[in-house]
Amino acid sequence: MRTTTKSSEQFSFKNEPSIQVRLGLIGKRKQSIFGWIEQALQFYNSDLASKEIIRKLSRFNITREKLKPSMTGLKVLNDANAVSH
Repeated sequence: MRTTTKSSEQFSFKNEPSIQVRLGLIGKRKQSIFGWIEQALQFYNSDLASKEIIRKLSRFNITREKLKPSMTGLKVLNDANAVSH
């Protein structure tokens, strides 16, 4: 879901750099798995917290309910990493 959602969001917000920054869509991607998870969590936290972003994504049939399972999975991985370190 992340790749599809990310692509949709980059397209949706191509003329809105402040939203791109808030979602973490600008800049280099982290190379480690846990760096990537951190960036993905920023992405999902911003999505789920913003009515504006959710409203704009709805035209791609992306809803808060569809985003939550992906975010939950990322949180589980992130928590597992925290426990192991």
